[in-house]
Amino acid sequence: MRRGRTAVFPLAWVALAAAAPIAPAQVSVEVGFVPAAVEIGQPATCTLSITHPQGLSPRVARELELEDAWLSLRERRLATGPGPAAGLEVTRASWVLCSIEPGARSLVLPPVRYRLDGESRTLEPPAAVLTVAPALAEGEDAPRGWADFRRPPAGAGRSGLRRWGGLVVALLCAGIVAGVTLLALRLGRRAPARPPTAAERVRALKPEGEDAAHVRALHYELSRTVREVVDELAGADRRGATDPEWLALARAQDGVPAEAHARLVALLGVCERVKYAQELPTKWAVEETLSAGRALVVSLCPRTEEGAP
Repeated sequence: MRRGRTAVFPLAWVALAAAAPIAPAQVSVEVGFVPAAVEIGQPATCTLSITHPQGLSPRVARELELEDAWLSLRERRLATGPGPAAGLEVTRASWVLCSIEPGARSLVLPPVRYRLDGESRTLEPPAAVLTVAPALAEGEDAPRGWADFRRPPAGAGRSGLRRWGGLVVALLCAGIVAGVTLLALRLGRRAPARPPTAAERVRALKPEGEDAAHVRALHYELSRTVREVVDELAGADRRGATDPEWLALARAQDGVPAEAHARLVALLGVCERVKYAQELPTKWAVEETLSAGRALVVSLCPRTEEGAP
């Protein structure tokens, strides 16, 4: 009888394990700002990353509630991508914000809700912290005392002629300086500097080390510039669309050649994995991606944009 029970119990445990529900511990959240430190009024992207099993479909319970010192520069965006392991996905909600007050600015994010085993569950994310540098140096705005009146120099009232002669000389010197300054400005006047073209902006993107925030910022700027080039060619404004939505809209429009469109899909795919899937490429991989982006922008821009002779 003992042998029979010993043979049955392991099979029962295997069946129970196969039918066991997903453990709540598999749902986790991470929050953060990119970049993590800014100056007053400089925008930063706040991201709420939810790691969960495939098919779970978590949602953000409500809109972001901001204090008066926060300004929202872009509405919330949602995107779902592959997770860190098989069977897991990462859903990301992101906002673009800026603070008009200095210091370590803490932002309370809305809770995450999802259904698991037929029950509604809520997960409270931690607060996201953004370091905001002040516009003035420490003590620069401190109140200052009143300055005392200067005492007149000795013998100031002795000679009115000397006083008026000094005033005339000062006026003559001021007139000479003003004339020379105006002449120099007129001779050295140049045409106002034009804003950099898309090709120049892409050429200016260069990796500096392997810092994760810097690498993601490069890929954000590269994908934004490439999209702006295509939107300008099409005469459309699709800044509010995610990369997959934007590719779906651009596929049947814009007159982009098929070969260029295939390169565009591959480039935005690489950028999306770095921006949202926490992928950190090597320095050589970043250089290769930037080189592909430069070549694509130059091929799509007119010759005046390329800066070609």
